[in-house]
Amino acid sequence: EFNFELFTQDEQHNDTVVSSAKNDENGEIVFPDLSFTEADAGKTYTYYVREVAGNDATVDYDDSVYMYTVEVFDNGDGTYTFKFRMVLNGGEPIWYVGTGR
Repeated sequence: EFNFELFTQDEQHNDTVVSSAKNDENGEIVFPDLSFTEADAGKTYTYYVREVAGNDATVDYDDSVYMYTVEVFDNGDGTYTFKFRMVLNGGEPIWYVGTGR
């Protein structure tokens, strides 16, 4: 198992860890859900994910940082649409759209 952090950065590039997670036996990493409210509608939030290096000298830990943006849209019926954009190492973005309450 490897440890990962979901974090934000302020203008001075100071990190604030939002949550952490470990990968499962299939390599999947699932962070706890983020919560958004009506006040978040129309805003975009930026998050980053990184592996936390361990102490095992036989393991090459990955120092990549992945950027995610989340746009929050109010559907006007008590539900919200979330548009996620993930950028892997400065490459082309990958988009995902989801809904929630």
